[in-house]
Amino acid sequence: MKKSSLFLAILLSVVFQLNGQSPIPPKGTLFNESEWTVDSITGRKVLKLTKNRDFNQTPTYHIHTGFSADSKTLLFATWNKDGESALVLGNVITGDLKVIAVVPASEKTHFNGNNVCMIPATQKAAANRGGTKLYVYDLNTLEEKLLYAAEEGYSFGHPTGSADGKTIYITKMPKYKQGSDDPYKAAFSSYYSIDIATGKTTEFFRDSSRSNHTVVCPSNPDLLLIDRDLPPKYGSGGDNGKTSRVWLLNIKTKKLTEIRPNNGNRFQIHSNWSHDGKYVYYHGVSQKHNQADGYTGKPHYMGVADQAGKIIWEQIFPNFFYGHMCSHTTKNAILTDGLLFGKLITEVEWTKTDSQGVPVLNVLGAHNSGSNTYGQHTHPHCLMSPDGKFISYNKGTQFNSAVYVLTAQ
Repeated sequence: MKKSSLFLAILLSVVFQLNGQSPIPPKGTLFNESEWTVDSITGRKVLKLTKNRDFNQTPTYHIHTGFSADSKTLLFATWNKDGESALVLGNVITGDLKVIAVVPASEKTHFNGNNVCMIPATQKAAANRGGTKLYVYDLNTLEEKLLYAAEEGYSFGHPTGSADGKTIYITKMPKYKQGSDDPYKAAFSSYYSIDIATGKTTEFFRDSSRSNHTVVCPSNPDLLLIDRDLPPKYGSGGDNGKTSRVWLLNIKTKKLTEIRPNNGNRFQIHSNWSHDGKYVYYHGVSQKHNQADGYTGKPHYMGVADQAGKIIWEQIFPNFFYGHMCSHTTKNAILTDGLLFGKLITEVEWTKTDSQGVPVLNVLGAHNSGSNTYGQHTHPHCLMSPDGKFISYNKGTQFNSAVYVLTAQ
């Protein structure tokens, strides 16, 4: 780091600390604020990667969106309330942090973990800033490029990079309309592919539903895992569970394949690809319940389907805790940051079941994050590194959050 950058970082740190707020170092700054601890349940080693600024948040729970291909680095967003935000790359072995990009508070288009993703094949990252601007970042040179800006009245979903690292997939939707009798009136989603090198933008599909997620299949570059949120409840239950939320979209043929659970309530809450792309993992609350009713203490289901939509395994569990489905990256197993146990990271080995269909359950650690009602920054959103050695998660309260890395092996 240049002496001038180091001096500026130190000066900003002093000024912000006097004001009770931790600063964001300048672009290109290398720093380390990590500390080692142990997991409260298993005793495994845990690296607390961040401790400063108001909020630190990794990408969501979807496969291959957070870690680099060599499993050594993890992408995340950091920001201060009503202040600056930054995209940061963290080394999960040393704890070193590198500032990739900074957005000033005046721009009002800050980074957050939900809207950023790693593109492992090419050491790049994508970010939807403020819901309306899609950027790509070179994690080595720190070059940044605006790829696509949404028109007035529209906003983007979450970006995902293709397996070869050449393309970004993203959805665009009409913005939420406050005060409307139907805030998503005339709702639809446009699906776009954007060539990173040329910036060429192609709308390849349009659907009469809302969708934030486009997750690329690890084994078939033509398949996307998508959500289809339908009226009247959209992301809070769709059409009252009559239609499945989770579908596969073939980019070339435009064919939609329904991942239809055996359970009577077909609105799945979360979904993910298996590590090899052969299967889709999903979960939801059981029939006669939906997302708007709340979750805790109610029966719920987890399931696995193949690429043709055939259900391979599905099981009902009696007591639900809100959580997400992350995928184990070296074997066919589901990781959760809730669902079965509150505040625990568990491994569900669905290929190893007894005569009742109950799988082998393993506790890997405890995230101990606060209530999900405080915002997405408190959602653990566990991610496993490609080599299966590390699990990242967010831990937060209403007022702050930090990024942790559990040594899983």
